Amino acid sequence: MGFMIFNKEKAKKADNKYGVITPGKYEVFVTEGSYRAEAGKTPNINLQLVVRSDIEQEYKGRKVFHTFWISDKSEAKREACLNMMQSFINKIGAPDGVNFETPEQWIEFTLGKPITAQIEVEEYNGKERNIIKYFNVSDQQGQAVQQEEKQESNDPFKNDGQPIDITDEDLPF
Repeated sequence: MGFMIFNKEKAKKADNKYGVITPGKYEVFVTEGSYRAEAGKTPNINLQLVVRSDIEQEYKGRKVFHTFWISDKSEAKREACLNMMQSFINKIGAPDGVNFETPEQWIEFTLGKPITAQIEVEEYNGKERNIIKYFNVSDQQGQAVQQEEKQESNDPFKNDGQPIDITDEDLPF
């Protein structure tokens, strides 16, 4: 047996898993975020979003990324980015007046929230990559949850942290 036997179906699945996502509108939710403010570089918030797998759509579970560049070069550019961030949290359902003391608090608020992303493909350094052109309010009601949380909620032994009472009659032996 050789090193590998080429299989078109496996190749297609791999492309679907790692290649660019076909341009279109996708229901996603935020799974991770980080704030970076390094000396000499533009401060930014980088969000990792996942195509929701709890609704019927292509590319379920695929990750896409979006960066909010918080310019410190001009007040107008900084204000424009903060306005985009205001629009983003409005679309995920932030109540009016919620106060974010730090970028990390803003990120924490976004985690697990559903939103619709218009994903496009662009060329960067000779390679195709996905970018998010804009966000809209999710077309789906309810809030997406991360896969790990779904698995935890299905745990019959979790019992919300309370002790589980088991008697001899409950045991099969």
